[in-house]
Amino acid sequence: MKKIKWFWFIPVLAIMIGLLPAVSVKAAATLTIVTPDGQKLDGGAIIIQKNQLMIPLRQLAQATHSQLQVASNGTISVAPWPGEVYTLKLGQRDYTFNQARQGIYQLRTPIQKINGQVYIPAAFIRELDYTYTYSKGILTIQMPLSMYNRQILNKGDLATVRKFITTSDLFFWLPGVHSLQQPLKVKPDGERLDRQFLFPEGEALRFYYIYGDTISLIEFKDDFPVITWQAHGLSADRPQEGFSILNDLLTFQLKDKWGDIPLKYHNFTYYLRGGWGDSYLQESGIIQADNIYHQTGRIYNVGGTVTNQSGTISYVSPGEQRTDTR
Repeated sequence: MKKIKWFWFIPVLAIMIGLLPAVSVKAAATLTIVTPDGQKLDGGAIIIQKNQLMIPLRQLAQATHSQLQVASNGTISVAPWPGEVYTLKLGQRDYTFNQARQGIYQLRTPIQKINGQVYIPAAFIRELDYTYTYSKGILTIQMPLSMYNRQILNKGDLATVRKFITTSDLFFWLPGVHSLQQPLKVKPDGERLDRQFLFPEGEALRFYYIYGDTISLIEFKDDFPVITWQAHGLSADRPQEGFSILNDLLTFQLKDKWGDIPLKYHNFTYYLRGGWGDSYLQESGIIQADNIYHQTGRIYNVGGTVTNQSGTISYVSPGEQRTDTR
């Protein structure tokens, strides 16, 4: 029988090694995962794949209070909020998301099963709208807002917080705002980009938000704006009669709604920002419980020049004091 020389195996072995995932396991070091509320979870051995830190998906789900399901066929679902699901697959980089930013996305490296556990790149933490830091074996998961912004939201006066929500980039996480159910599809009002806000008397962390034909009740839960109720206005179906989703809300002419509408017959402070083309509009007002509207301010700007102005833009009603600090 012809003998096979041992060095012939070297090229074959090199090819086989090249086909394996580039996984580095630092056996002498372990990963500690610190949750947003300060708990410490054992992340097992530190695993680096193609220069990416990998973390156990089960511990990530625990840290972010996400529901996790792993099917026998390798399909994985991660639900950080009810009705909000990321669908992934073992051995693949592609994943999908069922919310408004629907599409196919890619992880930096595929999900892997290592030592009996499912691992995912740490960068996926940001997809769940958390932030994180990593140093010397400690991965710290943090809430998305800075301490400064959190202080404004929780302790600021009504005018400051409402202006912060309506005019800063904070609220325009949209469609990153989370939802307790699958959000309704929004049909914009033509080319207009009006966004309307109704704050109930004394409150800043709960408000109605109107965009296009859709009304959402948004509440801050920790750092996250969350849709807790939603509906379409009926006037979008009757454009010849006038398109006023705000009036639909105030008269409860609604359809496709989910959740229980908790705010009826309240006094509201109203704010609108929007426009079309090179025009920009701001308007503020007071809506009384009997639905009578009093405009307090209006500024219309075209091409950077104010062409019409009346009153003063205000984010509070006279004498209004905040009741929802925390």
